[in-house]
Amino acid sequence: MSLTEKEQFTAEIIKNYFSKKYSNVKYFQGEDPPDIYLKYSSNKVGIELTTLHPNLYKDRMSIDECYKGVIKNIDIKIPDYTNYLVVFHHANIRPNKALRKKIKDFLVKPNSEMKKCIDGVLVEIHAGSTKQKIGTISVMSLNDNRCNKDFNKASEFQADSNIEHVFKSILSKTVTTKKEKCKKIKNPIWLAMYAFYPSLFYELSKDDNIELYKKTIKNIDFGIFEKIIIAFSHKREEEIIVFDRKVT
Repeated sequence: MSLTEKEQFTAEIIKNYFSKKYSNVKYFQGEDPPDIYLKYSSNKVGIELTTLHPNLYKDRMSIDECYKGVIKNIDIKIPDYTNYLVVFHHANIRPNKALRKKIKDFLVKPNSEMKKCIDGVLVEIHAGSTKQKIGTISVMSLNDNRCNKDFNKASEFQADSNIEHVFKSILSKTVTTKKEKCKKIKNPIWLAMYAFYPSLFYELSKDDNIELYKKTIKNIDFGIFEKIIIAFSHKREEEIIVFDRKVT
């Protein structure tokens, strides 16, 4: 199975990073697991690639897939932009037939920045440009019904908006899942994660993102992984942070 766009994007960032420090840097596809093997100087290491996704929090992946299905066949084109992100803010709402139609009608003629409340779901489009496409559509599901001023829902959102708590939960669940998947792989093995979250949704600066990763990673059990790599883009610039298990 070939690498996904996000996996290839992450692999390229890693290659560029290590090319600044070592000679003869290249990568090639692995057996899944690992997704790739990285060769630098005389070294070779297996790397498992993944994405830190906000829907891992409270196991909302099924709802995420439901919303992806809503816009799967919509041809969204925004002039002057290479990609976009469709964001759904809702409180565990699965779109029925009527809601699906309203969302599709809304997305027919998008522009660079759109948002609308549709039956209790806030739908937003964030358009952007990157050197390399990282995927066309992603979905965020939170206990945040921004179209509804209900106190209980607002309280739920306040709990879920604790960025350190949520990010630690997502990071921990991701590492635990990948440790199990890669437990039979011969060492050395690294884990690399592309983190479009949380910088996009919390509007953090690059330095704030880096500090959040550093603070959170201290409480994560690396297990079989010798290194954990965080790759992300900030204002169209590629960034990478490498954490070593022996130092962290």
